[in-house]
Amino acid sequence: MKKLLALLLASVMLLSMTACDLSTILELAMDAAENADTGDSGGDETQPGEEQGDTTSWDSLDLPNGFPRLAESVDTFRFDEETQMYNFTWNSTDYATAETMINTMNDWSNGRITGAVKGKITNWKIQNDRINLTASFDESSGMLMIMTQVFGGTDLTAYLAAHTLTEEDFKPANFTEFSNFITSGEKFGGLTQVCAFEISIKDGTYKKEDAAAWCDTILKRLGEISTANGAKGVTNMASETVVSYADYVAKEGKEPEHPNIGGYFLAKLDGNNYSVQYMAGYNAETGTYRVQFQTMKRIY
Repeated sequence: MKKLLALLLASVMLLSMTACDLSTILELAMDAAENADTGDSGGDETQPGEEQGDTTSWDSLDLPNGFPRLAESVDTFRFDEETQMYNFTWNSTDYATAETMINTMNDWSNGRITGAVKGKITNWKIQNDRINLTASFDESSGMLMIMTQVFGGTDLTAYLAAHTLTEEDFKPANFTEFSNFITSGEKFGGLTQVCAFEISIKDGTYKKEDAAAWCDTILKRLGEISTANGAKGVTNMASETVVSYADYVAKEGKEPEHPNIGGYFLAKLDGNNYSVQYMAGYNAETGTYRVQFQTMKRIY
């Protein structure tokens, strides 16, 4: 019973450590559990509500609408109203199951997983406009902890609008659809740091001159926005101002096989100026165009 109490204590600790490294919590929890097992038990009488092996049915959890079903039950569950953090603990699972849960959350949030392995402990993190999730799995004990906040999310139209852009600014010749929109990273100006999306065209319609024209349109549009916010215009990666795709290619010194561009422009988000890195181009392997924005820093 003492080991169970130690594990429950670890889940309570999550409530006050919303931005912590969960591997630290797991290490502390495992140490507490071991000490409880080897110390003076003072009797092994089970208290009401503390029966070994108790779980909570997933169907009984109060979760946001659409929250994916990760398991049939959970060993401990807590919701912190102050931080709006949902905390889940499974005391005995395996890596494959833990990884499946994280991938399910990632698919649901349309996010991007980052993480690291520290000994037998694996950490995952997903952060974007939809969720802020941190999870950790301890291979030696089979203990998995997940804690996450859930937000409303930002769609592509809203993300572009925040930068004074529209979807029309990114439609190439023979456009069919936008897809694979993701956001991730810490928040700048109310938006998460990284945004990326793909643009499909009709099969067999790609032309290099169309891709070059698409790059030219984007450069000129970003240049207008950057100038309106007090910069000289849009730049390449070397921070040289460029006014067109032809100018961009000339300053790069060569034209790529498939037109692509990258550099910086100045955007105003929530009333403050931010330097935003852009990358855009045609990917011959996928047959799609791809655009990525990454907010770099605030410009005072």
